[in-house]
Amino acid sequence: ILPQPPDPSPMKKFALTFLTALALLALPAHAEKLDQWIKLLPKNTVGLIAVKSAPELVADWEKSGFAKMMKDEEFLKWTAPAREDGEYGLDKKFKEETGEGMADFLKRIQGSVLVAFAGDSVADFDGDDAPFVMLLEVGDQQAKIEELIKKDEDDDIAEKSTLKKITKDVAGVPLHILAESEEADASWKQAHAFVDGVMV
Repeated sequence: ILPQPPDPSPMKKFALTFLTALALLALPAHAEKLDQWIKLLPKNTVGLIAVKSAPELVADWEKSGFAKMMKDEEFLKWTAPAREDGEYGLDKKFKEETGEGMADFLKRIQGSVLVAFAGDSVADFDGDDAPFVMLLEVGDQQAKIEELIKKDEDDDIAEKSTLKKITKDVAGVPLHILAESEEADASWKQAHAFVDGVMV
């Protein structure tokens, strides 16, 4: 009897199943594409965040009163203790990891966004392998986003040499994985693939 591979974690199972379905379907663009993505979600999906058009959302945000308030000099003085070197912690961390601020990155998204979480029990969300998947329409920004991801991965490997880059074929689509080790059942620190201008 041949040894059987270990069961994938809920996160791996969700990501691989979703990527396979996406790779095998030819989906329409933009709003219709978002609707089709949602139809692909498994029955045990517990929550999702969906944005029909990221460019429209960013444009609306930039015109909003809240965005203007965050640039106001008095507001900046008031929030100074919450910022480091003039930047908020989350944005500063994102910039350190990718070389680009969150606002600049969001402008690279050219269409819909979907973040979904799936699980059969609370235990599925324990640890670092929480089952979630994120889809971004990136269009002609794929090369730049791959560059940002590579910087993040290389920085992680520099900090933890046991991390390994692995590539798997999923229905003809290369899935790029940063795994905790080369072991077959190793946890994934992160994984991504590109399917017809969509980053998964």
